[in-house]
Amino acid sequence: MPDNPKALSATDRLKKCIPYLFVLLVVLLDVALSRYTKHTSLLVPQAAAIAAGFLLVPSVSFIDNGWKALVLSASGAALGILFANLAGLPVFVRLPVVCLLCEALLLAFSSSFTPVIALACYPVLYHVTSLYYIPAAAALCALVLVLQRLLLVLHLQTRAPALPAVRPDRSDLVLPLARTLIVFLLVFLPAKTSFPLLLVPELLSSFWDFSDPSCTSRRMPMSTVILLAMGAVAGVFCQVLLRARLGVPTLVCILISCLLVFFFYVCFGAVLPQALAIALLSYTIPAGQFLFFPIRIFAGASLFMALSALLFRKNKAARTAKSGRAA
Repeated sequence: MPDNPKALSATDRLKKCIPYLFVLLVVLLDVALSRYTKHTSLLVPQAAAIAAGFLLVPSVSFIDNGWKALVLSASGAALGILFANLAGLPVFVRLPVVCLLCEALLLAFSSSFTPVIALACYPVLYHVTSLYYIPAAAALCALVLVLQRLLLVLHLQTRAPALPAVRPDRSDLVLPLARTLIVFLLVFLPAKTSFPLLLVPELLSSFWDFSDPSCTSRRMPMSTVILLAMGAVAGVFCQVLLRARLGVPTLVCILISCLLVFFFYVCFGAVLPQALAIALLSYTIPAGQFLFFPIRIFAGASLFMALSALLFRKNKAARTAKSGRAA
């Protein structure tokens, strides 16, 4: 037995904190580069979700191959910038096309790396047109992969088997078309009516996750929706109370927002990478939308969770059996 069990316990707790410190490093480095170079396109909120997924939950379904994630991140960012610069086309045309092209990328790579959806949709929804966004997205993804490798080398993380997930089936075009049609309707209706726009990039990538019946978030829908909304609350709280009223520097506010999201992870007993990205995304919205942002996230997440449960019920076992018969 160890001579000092308390010291060993403290060491173990410190080891568990290191992945969280690495996630904070990725987020703060991204924000610092964006602010001090004065290139807002260097801010990639989706990098927070990628970091949380790779470093905090090594068994999430999209962690199947690092180089695929890197190539998809760069490709998704390039798609987003391309269509963000096609300002002559309405958003309700550009966004569904971007989603459909991302579906094609996922099919081509046989990957479930859904953050590519958020990376591609963010420039279109938030009018990011600078080419700097592409290398920033790729570099941050590469940094995450290096940090994950470091965790593995230091034996601070074990490469757990990926959670079961339905990989894109090249013979099944119904799912991609159905998701794209839903995105079109949710962008078209606000453009033509008074229906509120509920789409944010992180909710779109969450929708791609939810539409997989084997997704663990489907087993706890209310907790998932609330956790996503609490990510927005963490960001808005620090924006309104600390930054606007007390004059706390932005980097400190973002640090506190991330720590609040980590606290929510502990409270809910689950790590939802998109919640961290939503907290960071709240720093990109106008001040007049602060109070509406958490409501928007809650309503959008609830809608996507409900649509997924109603429309996408095909289970993994059925698809596996179908593949076996075909073989």
